[in-house]
Amino acid sequence: MIKPNIKQIAEKNGITTAYQLQKLLGIQPSLAAKWYKNDLKMIGFDSLNTLCKAFNCSPSDLVIYTPDAANDTQSSNTTVDNTNSSNVMLNNSLQSITALSNASDNEPLKSVVREKTAKTKPPVLPELPNGDKWLKTAEIAERLGLSKKSVTDYINKGILTSWQAADGTPHYVQESNYPAFEAYYRNLTGKSKPEFVENLP
Repeated sequence: MIKPNIKQIAEKNGITTAYQLQKLLGIQPSLAAKWYKNDLKMIGFDSLNTLCKAFNCSPSDLVIYTPDAANDTQSSNTTVDNTNSSNVMLNNSLQSITALSNASDNEPLKSVVREKTAKTKPPVLPELPNGDKWLKTAEIAERLGLSKKSVTDYINKGILTSWQAADGTPHYVQESNYPAFEAYYRNLTGKSKPEFVENLP
C-alpha cells in the first residue's frame, strides 16, 4: 500500500498547521487540509513538483510504501515477490519523476527530450537535371483544385510517378511530369484550367 507522507515532511520543515501549508503553497484551504492530514488517494505530478520545490525534497520522500498483509503462506510468498517488483517499479517511477522535476538541471534528460520532440526534418531530395524541381502533392492539388488524397490516389494507381523517402515522407513529383498529368486529368474530367494556372508565364 502506498500512503502519503506530506504531513511528516511538512512538520520537518516547520509547517505545523494546514493554514501554514496553504499559505506556503498558495492552494485552496480545503486542499491544504487534506494534504496536511495525508487524506488523499492520489496526487498528480504537478502537485508532487510543487511540494518537492517547497520542501526541497524528492517525490520518494512524500510517499511511503508498505506491503499488504498476506492471508496465508502461499499468498505471503506471492506478496513478497510482488512487493519486490512493486518496490522496483515504484522506485523507478519516483526516480523518473524526480528527474523530470529537475529537468532544467539535467542535461542528458534535456538532450533526450529535445531529440524526441524535435520536428521531423524535411527529406533530402535527389537532385534533378536541367533545372527541373520537385513539387509537393499539396502544390499539385492546389493547381488542379483537388484534395491531396486524390493526388495520392493517382500516384498509388501508377498514373502519376513520384518519389518518396524510405521513412514514408510525403510524395514528391517532378515538375517536368506535371504537364502530362494535368493534360490527362483535364481530358478525363473535362475541367478547364484554374485561372491562376492560365495566368502563369
